[in-house]
Amino acid sequence: MKKYYILITLILTTNLYSQWELLPTGTNMQFFSCSFVNPETGWAAGTSVYCTTNGGENWNLLYNAPAGDRLDCMIFKNTYTGWAGSYQGWIYKTTDGGHNWSRVRIWTLRIFDISFPDLNTGWAVGEDGNCKKTTNGGINWFVNGTFSAYDLYSVCFLNNNSGFIGGLYQFASTSNGGLNWNINFTYGNVITAINFINNSTGWALGHKFYYSASCSGLYILKTQDGGLNWNVLRDDSCTYGFHTRVLDAQFVTADIGYYCGYFAYAPPPASQSHILRKTTNGGTQWTNINLSHTCNSLEDLDFADLQTGYVAGYSGYIYKTTNGGPVALTGNSQNRPMEYSLFQNYPNPFNPSTKIKFDVPPDSRLRGNDIVTLKIYDVLGRVIATLVNEQLKPGTYETEWDASNYSSGVYFYRLIIQNYSETRKMVLIK
Repeated sequence: MKKYYILITLILTTNLYSQWELLPTGTNMQFFSCSFVNPETGWAAGTSVYCTTNGGENWNLLYNAPAGDRLDCMIFKNTYTGWAGSYQGWIYKTTDGGHNWSRVRIWTLRIFDISFPDLNTGWAVGEDGNCKKTTNGGINWFVNGTFSAYDLYSVCFLNNNSGFIGGLYQFASTSNGGLNWNINFTYGNVITAINFINNSTGWALGHKFYYSASCSGLYILKTQDGGLNWNVLRDDSCTYGFHTRVLDAQFVTADIGYYCGYFAYAPPPASQSHILRKTTNGGTQWTNINLSHTCNSLEDLDFADLQTGYVAGYSGYIYKTTNGGPVALTGNSQNRPMEYSLFQNYPNPFNPSTKIKFDVPPDSRLRGNDIVTLKIYDVLGRVIATLVNEQLKPGTYETEWDASNYSSGVYFYRLIIQNYSETRKMVLIK
């Protein structure tokens, strides 16, 4: 019997590609926390602490937690001083960049989150409504507030006085450093991540239960007056058996923000998979970011600046973006290029953005897991942006690089596909 093959031609326009690059951590340990003090220097932790000083190109194992414990939340204030809260209720502290850690046990249950507005004052929250405060850099801790015996998942202090706590059925605020708490008890609502970009504008993200604890929809609040009033941005409904969990969130501007976590069909962890999503309109709509590999959960994310962000999770995965990703990539699969090509950017010179076009031909050397990458380099050969990091079908593609945050000078862009690579020069003039 003859087989007939029908070629279906598609026109692809402005699809969102991930633009998040999987970093070589060298471990399959589950990461539960990460913290970066600049685009180059940061830490990721689980049962061990790893550090990078070159933007994630290399990761060094610095510390192993005692048997049975792990670091579930972490914050560094500079390249030397950081704290972590653990699964067994310990607060760890380092003053030498993570090589050595002292620890003090503040309770016997899990610590979900910590917040340090300065080097001396900090808060920790955790299971069963536990909340404690330190005023001497973590040496001593005392109870700070009386909460219901439900888990507290997130704490965020803007300064030593103004702070917020979110958890299971609880959302609280203080304006006097925790001497008094205004606690709102709302059955069914869970706040798991709180983030502010300034003293006025902030978001509280979580989920809302429907029917049972295994069914929940996305729930987001926003304030523009420092937390005096909160408006509901999202209150999603859902059908039985599907639930979404936000584990961390960060906004880099009033419009652009991200959250990570996981979704699953109940009971978890059945059919569980990670979530990474982005908003460009202040939290009303969210776009899913597709990553090159799948893991059960993405636990923590941190943006070191407006463009450079990291997200860490299970299987030892840490992803990085250097352009605030994703960016738009326009493709036309009607074109059937005969060979690989990287075209000169246009315009060139440019200010502040330019377009880059390239061809991907049909090639028997390409396998299903081969990745097409397009990266931007400075004159020192450092990668400053990753525009494309995807599996692409044959065709002609075009993307745009916005260099608003970069200084005038010469830059290079390089296309890599399997054994092919090509580099071209471009000039930014402001």
